[in-house]
Amino acid sequence: MDELPPAANREEVLHNEAVLAAAGAPIAFKGIRPPFGGSNPAVQRLLLEMGYTSFLNRINGEDWLPGKSAAAIHDDIVAQLHPGVIIGMHDGPIDTPAGAATVEAVGRIIDTARALGYCFGVVSPSGQVVADRYVSSGLPIPPLVNAVPYHLPLAFGTVDRLPEPWVRIPSPLQVAAAHRPTVFKRGQSATLTLTVTNRSDRPGDGGSVAVGVVLPTGLIAKSFSGNGWTCDAGSCTRSDVLAPHASYPPIVIMVGVAGGASDVVTNSAALVAHGESWTNEPSDPIRVSR
Repeated sequence: MDELPPAANREEVLHNEAVLAAAGAPIAFKGIRPPFGGSNPAVQRLLLEMGYTSFLNRINGEDWLPGKSAAAIHDDIVAQLHPGVIIGMHDGPIDTPAGAATVEAVGRIIDTARALGYCFGVVSPSGQVVADRYVSSGLPIPPLVNAVPYHLPLAFGTVDRLPEPWVRIPSPLQVAAAHRPTVFKRGQSATLTLTVTNRSDRPGDGGSVAVGVVLPTGLIAKSFSGNGWTCDAGSCTRSDVLAPHASYPPIVIMVGVAGGASDVVTNSAALVAHGESWTNEPSDPIRVSR
């Protein structure tokens, strides 16, 4: 949230409120943990104005790491226990393919904490933990039925290890990669073009939009330019609102084609926007001749 402008943060919060209400689960307690812990005074003021209690986890068990076992997650969190602490854990696949270890660790942490004399509580409007003697019902955890798909982008991990069901949310900002001439010639100059377009019916958020390029072996960058873009070697950024179905002026990269360039090279770019939630990675294969 510390990477988005206030209007975008407000829209994110209100959108999630509406989604939960439409699903029949309106928010009873307006508490929020900013994603990735990303918070600053402006974010905190905005959330307070919207009636939210903002709090951060004060124990970090690094349960998102794919190779971390349930025992290691348990041990790290138990070692940091102290009165009034908030334990932050992840729900699993939305952040990492290590979700099974997190789920397995939860029961162990609860049992160990109770054995050490701790009880669990709720978070007050001031963001403090209020103890309550919650006790186990003794009932088994019910099985999952009618699972709701995960809506990504994926923050950490690989798609092939995600449990079903899941869907990927496409970025509204897309990059088209092009080149000229149609066939590059070794020893001559050529042009790469990257054009960012808003393919949605809503304007962009006005936050930072970054387009990075790693040129393939055989192409040597001579210059990066684009009206309204701030470019350095390999990256261009801007922070203005892009209207629906409109495009920014293109990024133009002048390159030299090395004498030892392969017969086919691929220009790849990477767009990152909306606090790293919008991503797009186009590629453009290019034929090379003498």
